[in-house]
Amino acid sequence: FLCALPRREGYEFFVGQWTGTELHFTALINIQTRGEAAASQLILYHYPELKEEKGIVLMTAEMDSTFLNVAEAQCIANQVQLFYATDRKETYGWTQLLAIHSTLLHLHQRVRK
Repeated sequence: FLCALPRREGYEFFVGQWTGTELHFTALINIQTRGEAAASQLILYHYPELKEEKGIVLMTAEMDSTFLNVAEAQCIANQVQLFYATDRKETYGWTQLLAIHSTLLHLHQRVRK
């Protein structure tokens, strides 16, 4: 999954990789310079346990605040929502991703040491 994050002088691209129900994002420049050693800067955790019964998938996130602030992390999460939270059958299959906005998105800021 590739998304663009607006910056002052253009855009910064972030690459997302699914691992089970987790979506790990790393800046493309970090992947290009560090390769496999590039750490995740944002991880979106999805909890599909209520998908069948309630039609929702809950989400929380962990971010590295040395690279992203809350608004930037939310921008990336919103792009994921726009792509996956549709009724199109050709999407990943999570057709009812819980609406992600500031009152529902709970970001856990954890600074990596």
